Order: sequence, then structure tokens, then C-alpha cells
Amino acid sequence: MFLLYCRNEDHEPVKILRTFVEKFLRGRPLDILDESGLLEGETTEIFVSCFNVYTDGMDELLNKPDHDYSLPLDVTFNGEMAEDLGGPRKEFLSSMVRQIKDKLFVKNDPDGTFVLHQYEIAENRSHYFGARIIFG
Repeated sequence: MFLLYCRNEDHEPVKILRTFVEKFLRGRPLDILDESGLLEGETTEIFVSCFNVYTDGMDELLNKPDHDYSLPLDVTFNGEMAEDLGGPRKEFLSSMVRQIKDKLFVKNDPDGTFVLHQYEIAENRSHYFGARIIFG
């Protein structure tokens, strides 16, 4: 639906992301402006292990039938008591992006770019779909 909305709009990446946040993202604001205030708004809570971020993250994103992708993530690392004011979510997303690159892409030696590599296990577990969610 979002791509249909943007079809006739400007295709600048920053404008596209800003439009997405304004029109389609719901729940608690992503940027916390006042840490002393009460955090209000819906989130999607996920739990991951520091030692198994990729597998746990994919399981949490893909195996919950009631997952609403328009709500921001509220990430809890197992064994940590930190409240997610943005730090755990950013740590989770940056770790996931690095691991997606390592697990689903291969380096194209002639020009040094990375290309998507098809792994049957990742396809069967819908990890390519999970990668699209993370990148989005």
C-alpha cells in the first residue's frame, strides 16, 4: 500500500521515509524527546539474546501471528533490565543489518559490491522477508 501511495510522489529516500513515518507508522514515537516523561503509545515487544540476535530476531519478527509492523519495536535483550528508550532498538537493528549482510549476501569480487545469495534454509524460514522488515 505504501508503494502505491508513493508511486506519484517524489522519490527522494529521505522524503519517502518521512512520508512513511507520517502516514503509516503508529504507536509510540520513535524519538524520545523527554526521558523524564511517561512513554505512551503502542509498541511491539520482542525479546532477543545478545548471543543469538539474528535467529531470535527473525523468530520474533516472523513467528508471531499478531505482529503489527506499523508499530515501533520495543526490544528487550534477555537478562538485561534496560527500558527501551531507543538504545536497545538501535543496537538490535544495527546488529541485524550487519548479520543479514553476513548471512544473506556474498561479496561480488570484481567490483566489491554485495549481491543477494539464495540460501535454501533462509528461504524456507522466510529470512529474506524478515530482512525486508528490518530494512524497512
